[in-house]
Amino acid sequence: MSRGFLFIVLALLLVPAASAHEVRPAWLQISETQVAGTYDLVWKQPVLADRRLKIDPVLPASCETMNLGPGEMTGSALIVRSRIICGSEGLEGQTITIAGLERTMVDVFVEIVSSGGDTHTLILKPQRASFVMEAGAGAKSGTGFLSYFRLGVEHLLTGFDHILFVIGLVFLVRMPMKLVKVVTSFTVAHSLTLGLSTWGLVSLSQGAVEAVIALSILFLAVELVRAGRAEDSLLLRYPWAITFVFGLLHGFGFAAALTEIGLPQGTAALALLLFNLGVEAGQLIIVALVLAGLFVIQRLPVATSGGLRHAPAYLIGTLAAFWFLERTLSLFSG
Repeated sequence: MSRGFLFIVLALLLVPAASAHEVRPAWLQISETQVAGTYDLVWKQPVLADRRLKIDPVLPASCETMNLGPGEMTGSALIVRSRIICGSEGLEGQTITIAGLERTMVDVFVEIVSSGGDTHTLILKPQRASFVMEAGAGAKSGTGFLSYFRLGVEHLLTGFDHILFVIGLVFLVRMPMKLVKVVTSFTVAHSLTLGLSTWGLVSLSQGAVEAVIALSILFLAVELVRAGRAEDSLLLRYPWAITFVFGLLHGFGFAAALTEIGLPQGTAALALLLFNLGVEAGQLIIVALVLAGLFVIQRLPVATSGGLRHAPAYLIGTLAAFWFLERTLSLFSG
């Protein structure tokens, strides 16, 4: 059937990333001190399979760097703190580059803090690995604040397990109004745990959360098969309740990226709201793309064979089972 054909195309796009854990963003904070031309630098970079990514901030040659103690491992990141001395002119007008970023899929969240406490944020990407330190950048507290919204969108669109879950919901719930209610339930739930986890009110093992998220996708695949066979399905009987529970789990997964970079002091609530709205926007983009693809495919004379009826469920289940085994084994091997 046409739904199965569309999912095969989508799965082929997701398979290259099936074996990879979600990549966390790196974080660079440059804080101006009360001493002219002197800055405190915090560099937090992802660690995958106990190996740090080979990306490092490169400062102007006129700056002297003094490490403030050894690096600190947090399980998923390496944190290095330094004191930067750049002379009386400081970093104004100077270019700062993240070396090696162009060879990765990692984003770098940059926060510049003035001596007065004002902040300016921006995101560096593999195709844009440097920025110029502008005069008074720290005072521009609002210019880069929407970076949190963008980070939320990108986190959803690069989180292949979350994408697969949303796609599965679209294939399972065919009535538009019912789909809206189910997606809303999912959104409310992940918003709750995203906030609770980011504020430190609830804390769970991230590795265990990722494994259970994969298990939730596997459960969704089983429900897809049962629904395709016209069998009674728990998810079809209680769609909002079950999706709400799954949303709670996925919220902890969403919180991981935001926890890595932290929330800006004084404006944490707004940053959290923007990040969550970004996640929701990314989710709606996926729903819209799948529905648009179904609309087009159903009007083309392709893939009408009944043999593809259960293809979406089997492909979802295969990927989810692989993720679950991989993440569970990593818990015991770590």
